[in-house]
Amino acid sequence: METSITKVHQHLDRILKYLNPLLPLANCHMVEFFTENHWEKLLPKNLIQTIDKWDLNSAVEKFWTYASEPKKNNNCELSKWIHKAQNHSLSVNNDYCISVEELEQHLQCWGGSVLPEIKITEFMTSKKSYEKQWRAIAKKITNGNEELFIDNKQCNIHRFATSFITNKTNVAKIMKEAFPEHYENDYKVLLTGLHTCGNLGPDSLRIFSSQTSTTALFNVPCCYHLLTEKVDADLFDVFQRDYGCGTSEHGFPMSEYLRGYNLGRNARMLAAQSLDRVLHYRQLPDKSLLYRALFQIIVKTHLPKSNLKDGKLKKIASKCDNFTQYFKMADKVLSLGLFDRLPDSYLTDVSNDLHCQWKQIVMFNLLRLCLAQVIESVVLLDRLLYLLENGYRKSYIVKLFDPVMSPRCHSIVAVR
Repeated sequence: METSITKVHQHLDRILKYLNPLLPLANCHMVEFFTENHWEKLLPKNLIQTIDKWDLNSAVEKFWTYASEPKKNNNCELSKWIHKAQNHSLSVNNDYCISVEELEQHLQCWGGSVLPEIKITEFMTSKKSYEKQWRAIAKKITNGNEELFIDNKQCNIHRFATSFITNKTNVAKIMKEAFPEHYENDYKVLLTGLHTCGNLGPDSLRIFSSQTSTTALFNVPCCYHLLTEKVDADLFDVFQRDYGCGTSEHGFPMSEYLRGYNLGRNARMLAAQSLDRVLHYRQLPDKSLLYRALFQIIVKTHLPKSNLKDGKLKKIASKCDNFTQYFKMADKVLSLGLFDRLPDSYLTDVSNDLHCQWKQIVMFNLLRLCLAQVIESVVLLDRLLYLLENGYRKSYIVKLFDPVMSPRCHSIVAVR
């Protein structure tokens, strides 16, 4: 146990030493890209000088190449940036971050057995999920052949129960209410969560830790930006306050080792993005990032005290062919009255070099995206460390999915 905890401590220390100086970059607002001069203030000068030598197409192509081939061109500043981030991201290490095959080997060593694989051929709609269609679509694989999954001993094996989940939720009670015919029996619960949003993930770990009826845990996280940190107290809405989120245990950090450490909401939001998917599909950011950042220059200059609500500006960029159209539409939506007051020459000055501005937005977005998996690694290791600190030595991070198909590809697995 001490060996595992020490190794996780050392891993976290290495990541945080790298990440801490870059948290201002992770927590910046792209809206303020030009008004706060993010390009010059938040990136290393030698990296800026390297990228400035290339046009947009060359810079992007080099990014795809370096990010896809970890050992290529390590002397280039762009390559160094990408690979340093990759080297501080969580990967299978055969110790506390393991593969599915290694998990199966552990289960067998602990006296368990791996049941035949169940194959799901379709997903259910919300309506169908309440019509108990599980047995109709589930198949199991036996000796390479598919057959319907039928349990003759218990045909009604799937029931729904709705409950607001907190770290105090009594899982055994919910089970007994859903299966009253077994009310007097003791339950051994595998607490499973696929893409547990925000604090539901940490609360699931706390339920596992505190309730002996939950003998195993399988949890895949999601929506890190909805985790609560101490620094988020002012962001709670009425619903969250009514359920005690302002006074209960926070979603991050969980471990004693990281007590008092904060990532920040924008950093957590960044952690939910997928570099693997961007690389696979070669996705560039939407032009809305550029238009909104240029629009901010105008607003800050002429309405410095205004507090714009970005929600009202969502999706308008897709209706615009250029920045002038975007400015006109945004000005109308927000009823600012700026478009008709400003001369055409002013718009020209603001967007005098759209090609260079767009290049900076694109590359800044890609460089910042390299930190996503680093930040996610901190969150995952913190949860693993919480379990180890509480004495659950059979705890692992398991890489489950193809990160292109399912960016949240890691699960927290623990056995009591």
